[in-house]
Amino acid sequence: MKLTELNQLNPYFDGLLADGLVPALSVCVVWHDDTWVYHGGVKDLDTKEPNGRDTLFDLASLTKVIATTTSILQLRDEGFLNLQDPLKKYLPDCTVEATVEQCLLHATGCQAGKIDYRYMNGQQLREAVLHHPQAEELIGLPVYSDVNFILLGWVIEQASPYHSLRKHVEERILKPLHMQDSGFCPEDTKRCCAYEKTAEDGTIRGRVHDGKSFRLGGVCGHAGLFATVDDIALFLHAFLREEPQLLAKDTFRELYEPHISTPQRIRTYGWILKDVDRPVPKRASGRTLFHTGFTGNYLYIDKERDTGIGILSNRIHPDRRDRRIIEQLQDIYDHIDACLE
Repeated sequence: MKLTELNQLNPYFDGLLADGLVPALSVCVVWHDDTWVYHGGVKDLDTKEPNGRDTLFDLASLTKVIATTTSILQLRDEGFLNLQDPLKKYLPDCTVEATVEQCLLHATGCQAGKIDYRYMNGQQLREAVLHHPQAEELIGLPVYSDVNFILLGWVIEQASPYHSLRKHVEERILKPLHMQDSGFCPEDTKRCCAYEKTAEDGTIRGRVHDGKSFRLGGVCGHAGLFATVDDIALFLHAFLREEPQLLAKDTFRELYEPHISTPQRIRTYGWILKDVDRPVPKRASGRTLFHTGFTGNYLYIDKERDTGIGILSNRIHPDRRDRRIIEQLQDIYDHIDACLE
């Protein structure tokens, strides 16, 4: 990588921040064995604390791919579970008639937005998830829902030798990859970005933004992981290098294969292979993976081009309705891609 070429992106990103795109923005580009990192803006619009390389971002749904998908596939490869196992094998009280694999593919027929969790405590929410209704006509189709990965987090707690989602992720993903700043429920809240400002809670900072994860204790299969931009770069490097401490080589290859599709989108285990509504670099190869996080985060991996991109922001600070970075994402990818030609 010609770092000087990527450094040309600094004024571009500075300009986006000056225009108020997001309060804080951190970007990492992994190309072959090199890493380039940008960080700018402020963690909190009220305090104006600068966003540094040590800033912790709420990864939101990137938790699904970094933590949960990886953990499930590790447990599968090591014989602790089978992807064809029904959920009931691990969660006897669960009435969702689906397999572990169907959860990984969002193919259970469980739809998003069917639980009004705002007035529930953790136990009530757990019961609602365990007994979530399924739309029969949608079973076998990729219909995205947090419920699928909440359930997978509980499966991990039962199947893992650690009997803890948090412990499994720490011992089998974060520590082996030296992602020493990442984890659930951060202790040093001052390192965290500020997120949405609500009438009930004020500005959310230092704890998970996702309301379901918050009510379930902040350690969940669908959301709750925090990380720095440098730790995201380490994860991307490990994925591109197919590090054996993360997954078996055959499993890495399996992830680039389509497992479920519609004309609009193609999914593999946990990750997205194609989605007509979500941008990717224009020169993306045929072997790419990507995922998004509601709080303003994006992961992109291109195996053929040996390239990984991580974009972290707090786009919902102070208002979740701010979609400007979503609308800017294709242009961001195109600027990065131009430097890698």
